[in-house]
Amino acid sequence: MVVGALLVGALMAAFSAAAAQPRLIEGVSSTVSQSTLTFPEQTVGTSGAPQSVVLTNEGPATMSISRDLLSGPGAHAFQKASDDCQGATLAAGATCVIAYAFVPTAAGVAKAALTVFSSTGQSLPTFSLSGRGVAPATGSPPRLSSLTLSASAFRAAQSGASATSAASKPTGTFIIYSDSQAAITEFIVEKRVHGRYKKLGGFTHSDEAGTNALRFTGRIAGRALAAGSYRLSASAQSAGGASAVRSATFQITR
Repeated sequence: MVVGALLVGALMAAFSAAAAQPRLIEGVSSTVSQSTLTFPEQTVGTSGAPQSVVLTNEGPATMSISRDLLSGPGAHAFQKASDDCQGATLAAGATCVIAYAFVPTAAGVAKAALTVFSSTGQSLPTFSLSGRGVAPATGSPPRLSSLTLSASAFRAAQSGASATSAASKPTGTFIIYSDSQAAITEFIVEKRVHGRYKKLGGFTHSDEAGTNALRFTGRIAGRALAAGSYRLSASAQSAGGASAVRSATFQITR
């Protein structure tokens, strides 16, 4: 009986010791750096700074990421800025990053959820995105004044953009004008043909309140203007509306 009791005790001790040993679980687990991306208020039609989430493979096995899916009623208000997770294979402890920007298309709260899938079809941790779009501020339209050209007759540049701030080129003319507020000014170039002006194209320039200046190279739509008579028209535009149109005439010389 004593021998039997000793044998049972030894077997129970051996079983307890084996049960206490850690076991390696095959498979993977993952975590995200944050479960919610909350974006600051953003004016409708504009983009805010991207926010990112870091996905970590906690192991022990390698994890392959096949795709991610943005869903929810506000999914259209979020645009992917970068993604080095999709198609990636992460070793245990490795990370990847997904970033989104908030670009609201309407005023109000927008919400969406992002789900990341492994190559086996297993869904990984999800996180939510939310932001509030606000309507553009309204106000008085800008006033455009003092539209002048530094030279009314000049040669067109043979290459380059329609407008630039560079002053070192011998061709072109400076457009000098004043806006009452920050705005985007649209410039239209027309050629005089048989007593009438025919529109050729245009360009825009982002302005600050006050005096603005840029060099017009005499090029439109990637081409140099031919010799002849032209008219340059300008109108400043902001959320409050558009200014009255101002014009100046010029000549392209050979």
